[in-house]
Amino acid sequence: MKALDQWPGWQRAVFWNVCAAVGVYIGFATTSEPKVSTNVRVHIAVFTIAFLDLMFLSVRPRLMSEKVAGKATPNPWAVLYRVLVGRPYVIALVMLQLHAVSRATATTIVFMQTANSSYVRELQNAQAMNLRLMLASVLMAMVAILWVFSVIGLWRSRRWAWWLALVLNCVAATVTVALQLIKHDEFLLDPLAIIAVALLLLRPVRAEFRIGGTAVGRAEDALPG
Repeated sequence: MKALDQWPGWQRAVFWNVCAAVGVYIGFATTSEPKVSTNVRVHIAVFTIAFLDLMFLSVRPRLMSEKVAGKATPNPWAVLYRVLVGRPYVIALVMLQLHAVSRATATTIVFMQTANSSYVRELQNAQAMNLRLMLASVLMAMVAILWVFSVIGLWRSRRWAWWLALVLNCVAATVTVALQLIKHDEFLLDPLAIIAVALLLLRPVRAEFRIGGTAVGRAEDALPG
């Protein structure tokens, strides 16, 4: 059997994410009272797994390469710091996307729990309501998967991920703005989606993902002032 470091990258990523997910599940299962809400649990799980991915799939290879090069044993936290400060805009976008992953995943779970609740089963139209909730959970699960793809693509500086993240955040921002205009007595805006759109449109971010090319740069340089 090959050593873990000799596995293809995608196999190591899948293996580590499965291990991290199992570890998080065991952690929640063995946690004593008081219980936290589904939304909080999902946010903790998503960001914990993301942090472990960062340490295992990004920091660890850098540590190994420095050891192979014969350098002094590096401090993993120093390496982590260099990784984070080296791409501040991408890190900020990834954090915002992870929040969206958590929110979509939590909504999926809540829909599924509601569909199987005693309240829904006691309704006269229980079967129709159950079907609607399950369809809504499937839809939200697909949305969560799209957010996950955007996180992975942004971290890997993929151009398609910039477009995917822009579309997802624009849709989220537009929907919440429309809802806010309808209901003035509640705060329904999604400020994080609006911030994400603003970050994505920054020139350094567009340059990172090769959006607009040199034509955009020449056009902006030609502007007066």
